[in-house]
Amino acid sequence: MGHALVLDGQIGVIFYVKLPEEPGTNYNASNCWMEFDIRGDRSNNPRLLDTTSRMNFTDSDGIRNYAFVCYINSAQMADPITATLHYGDNQILTQQSSADAYLTGMMGKFTGVVKDLMIAIKDYGHYVQPMLSNANGWKIGELFLEMEGASVYTEQDIEEVRQAAAQYAVVRDTKDSKISSVGFALRLGSTTSVLLYLNTEAGYTGEVSAYLEGSSENIAVKQSSGQYLVEIADIPAHELHEVSTITVNAGTSFEVKVCALSYVDTMLNKEGIGQDIREAVTALYKYRDAAMKYRAAAN
Repeated sequence: MGHALVLDGQIGVIFYVKLPEEPGTNYNASNCWMEFDIRGDRSNNPRLLDTTSRMNFTDSDGIRNYAFVCYINSAQMADPITATLHYGDNQILTQQSSADAYLTGMMGKFTGVVKDLMIAIKDYGHYVQPMLSNANGWKIGELFLEMEGASVYTEQDIEEVRQAAAQYAVVRDTKDSKISSVGFALRLGSTTSVLLYLNTEAGYTGEVSAYLEGSSENIAVKQSSGQYLVEIADIPAHELHEVSTITVNAGTSFEVKVCALSYVDTMLNKEGIGQDIREAVTALYKYRDAAMKYRAAAN
């Protein structure tokens, strides 16, 4: 029946389906499911969503509509998604779409903040690909199809974002703790995560723990390298600016105040950073900015 995008913590393409209402037919996870195939990857295959889901609804004709979501990573926006619906008595329906196709179509139908958001998402997909390919050693056009952008960033664009992102600079003071340094990165998959790497002083064998403000769960996970990883996961685009306060305990306690846009500030003020990273974090900031304006207008 149509498509949409999911941007709440993860990037996903929604396939809406109107199923025939036949006497005695009760669609459930055993007789109705969607099989997604993204260039041979079939790992993302959801069963029928719960009928209480906000994405399942009854239309004006009284017919139930259902939605299936294919989650994609940041580099897969141009990749075609082949959706095969299995329903009823061994019946099949197949359709193909992509995030890029949806964005391009929306850009031609809307103006204002909606169009601006579509442009920002296309640019994010376009500019994040070179950064991810350089970091992970894959070639654009082979592992993932090339995502076309809607904008060409200038040095002025990057400088404007650098100045705007300064307010989100990460705050950390290890004080007299046994943490020698705190590393910082982002994970850009279908979801955005902030990653902190805690390095202890040589010879320290005591406890290392970390707690998000208001939580009693220790989120510091020791890695095989001896580092401790702290992850803040599933951050939606419109919350990339929201600061998390993390209390780290290692001999003594200290706080780290950080958000996803702290990475933008860090990268745009670091010497020797490649153009691919500078453009990618600029696109990330513009994506968040457009998402905020879209939500403000919708409310």
